[in-house]
Amino acid sequence: MEEHNLRQADLVPIFGSKSYVSQVLSGHRPISRAAAAKLAIHFRVAPHTFL
Repeated sequence: MEEHNLRQADLVPIFGSKSYVSQVLSGHRPISRAAAAKLAIHFRVAPHTFL
């Protein structure tokens, strides 16, 4: 996030909800395969980068 100058709020459109972003970033919830796929598209990397 730091490298791309992103804030937590910037990830809400990718993940779908503020609470999900918060839970993932705090380590309380793993990134789902669907979320990894969306992140991969956004950052132009392979989905397994986030799993």
